[in-house]
Amino acid sequence: MSDHIAVLEAGMQPIQEIVDVLIIGAGLCGVTAARSLTTGENKQSWKLIDKSRSVGGRMATRRIEDARFDHGAQFFTVRSAPFKAEVDNWLKQGICKEWVRGFGDSLDDGHPRYVGTNGMNQIIKEFAAPLPQKNIALNEKIIDVELIDGFIASTSESGTKFFAKKLVLTSPITQINAMMAKFPLDQKISKIIEQLGGVIYDPCIAVMGFFDPEELPLDKFPAKSMNAPLAFVADNFSKGLSGRKASLTVHLSSEASHGLFTANDSVVVDFVCHELRRHFHLKKVTRPTTVEVHRWRFATPKTTFHKPYLNWSGPNGLAIYYAGEAFGGPKIEGAYLSGLAVGKALAAEG
Repeated sequence: MSDHIAVLEAGMQPIQEIVDVLIIGAGLCGVTAARSLTTGENKQSWKLIDKSRSVGGRMATRRIEDARFDHGAQFFTVRSAPFKAEVDNWLKQGICKEWVRGFGDSLDDGHPRYVGTNGMNQIIKEFAAPLPQKNIALNEKIIDVELIDGFIASTSESGTKFFAKKLVLTSPITQINAMMAKFPLDQKISKIIEQLGGVIYDPCIAVMGFFDPEELPLDKFPAKSMNAPLAFVADNFSKGLSGRKASLTVHLSSEASHGLFTANDSVVVDFVCHELRRHFHLKKVTRPTTVEVHRWRFATPKTTFHKPYLNWSGPNGLAIYYAGEAFGGPKIEGAYLSGLAVGKALAAEG
């Protein structure tokens, strides 16, 4: 209690809230951790914060005209018992469904790929729905993390400070390192930072548009692991997200995304049309009637840890948890398992 008084008497404004646990990043990992703090006998106060206007992270869906386009994660698989139990709940709720069991010429490899019934973003919105809305702060980008008067103080771009005893970081490691630049280092956290320094992310450019279905081999979509520079092609019509055939989401390979990341959107779209034509030996691929481009700077971690999270314990009950898909694995399931492990650890401490 004295720490709370010290912070308030310091006259630091604006202060939005002082909580026991602050979770940065409202993707699947962060939402899963937050859900663990709303069950059982946990008495800890918490806040979930994200720079975006919606929960979801790369479980992203965009509306274009009368259709929806998944432009981040295109699907997910299930390998572990905990995630299977959760996905079974989603299936019962009708918020996800089986899409395909293979890609291109391998249409059945025995592994179901699941998608959101109304888009990938719908899954996480429904998953986050039971969380108290007052505990979620969107449109708040954290830029600095410091120690102030016995608290971990996280400052957003708007100038708001969030004070907590425990911090959960689920953003891409590159972003975490930037926001933690002012945090004092001891031997243990220095070792963690050294470990995190080896994590490198591949970017991904997503192109979404209404292509001409008469020009494309729709029976070959979804196509995955194509020869560079295209990595994935999916028709959102086949997902039930669009009433028009050839409502494509095209993901460029990491190499192509690197090379075109700062290019004009028009250049990127022309490049995609050219590569679709070249790869599938087509006569022509006309530019989409409507098209949008999204750039994911930190799409996929190339290096992952075998542990579901790394954590630092400081004086007076302070703790920092590093979590996310760089720990659980570079898939939706990995993000879930990492958040579940962190949530259980936090709940046990409460």
